[in-house]
Amino acid sequence: MSNQTSATGTTGTPVSPRPPRLSPLRKALIAAAAVIGIAGQVAVWTAPTWSSAIIEALPQVVTASPTPSASSSPSSGTSSSSGASSSAAAAADVSTDAIVLVNTTLTGGTGAGTGMIIDSSGIVLTNYHVVEGTTSVQVTLTDGTTSDATVLGFDASEDVAVLQLDDASGLETVALDEDGVTTGEDVTTIGNANGQGYLSSSAGEIVATDRTVTVDDSTGGSSETLSGMIVTSTAAVPGDSGGPTVDADGEVIGITTAGASSNQTTSSRTGQESTTYVIPIAHAMSVVTSVLDGDEGNGVVIGPRPWLGVSVISASEVRNSGPGGRGTTTTSGATVVSTEGPAAQAGIVSGDTIVAVDGTQITDPTSLSEALLEYQPGDTVTVTVVGSTGTRHVQVTLETSSIN
Repeated sequence: MSNQTSATGTTGTPVSPRPPRLSPLRKALIAAAAVIGIAGQVAVWTAPTWSSAIIEALPQVVTASPTPSASSSPSSGTSSSSGASSSAAAAADVSTDAIVLVNTTLTGGTGAGTGMIIDSSGIVLTNYHVVEGTTSVQVTLTDGTTSDATVLGFDASEDVAVLQLDDASGLETVALDEDGVTTGEDVTTIGNANGQGYLSSSAGEIVATDRTVTVDDSTGGSSETLSGMIVTSTAAVPGDSGGPTVDADGEVIGITTAGASSNQTTSSRTGQESTTYVIPIAHAMSVVTSVLDGDEGNGVVIGPRPWLGVSVISASEVRNSGPGGRGTTTTSGATVVSTEGPAAQAGIVSGDTIVAVDGTQITDPTSLSEALLEYQPGDTVTVTVVGSTGTRHVQVTLETSSIN
């Protein structure tokens, strides 16, 4: 299956630079076991068969149908009231007024996840994989009102994103834990489980801290490593991603991010052994501080992504016998399938292979997307391409991507 790069500079059938946690599964390897991150674009499960030995990044399951409504019949321990409200706080002394439902639109459908309000002006914290590859984001508050949201910035390597709600003020915020955590401590995961349109919870305890999880796309894309993770026995499922895991005092200890595949063997959160991975709140807030302070770099990306205007596949998939005579003399790089916008205007054509951006080597579509993240819309870059006439150095002025 070919990789065609996305938001950070491409069009066509996008696949995100750090493999999207939309329909593809993220697999996390810990010790010798795999794990899945709980993204949460859910509506109906369309994920591959799961092995009980595998822990994977819970995918955002994308569907062309609308996100499930809040009128869906809730399972035991939840409330069917509209918006984000529910009895999810039953297992912990916590108000759910500052926990929100995140609904997204993608090029291929819709999705759902969870977030938490961390500033009364409408700053929302969530996982990056909840909003990655989206064209629009809406947030539903506890009273059922919906607000459009802008992705202010993110750090894909930390799987953290910061949103700003439109025209928001005076909102209730979550309480953040400042004491640290210990094994054996009681915790509760709260979220939009399975995109059900209301909040529900799962109680458990902390079973380990400071664990490292390597997350990999099940389609064979590149991997990323999340360190310092908290491991709990709560039963997080797709849709919970981006939501809080709280302690017995109702304070947020971190962002619910990944869970064992066995978490998803039933729609219920109970009656099964479970493992959930949580990004410590201190790690997440360091990204928030960088984004709000305008401190870009070291993985933090602020503002809209740049758009190059190419759809590409790995040059190794084309080689000298590419389809339609699109052969290339290199097996490393990102071979162009189609162009539009800035790339087309600059003279990059189908069959060209991009091998460098401003001297940074490009080995595949992922490295192209990662390289482009270092730039802003409006920047002019030198794109080195190998084509039928040899090597060319093309000046391209990047535009603004419509994809987060």
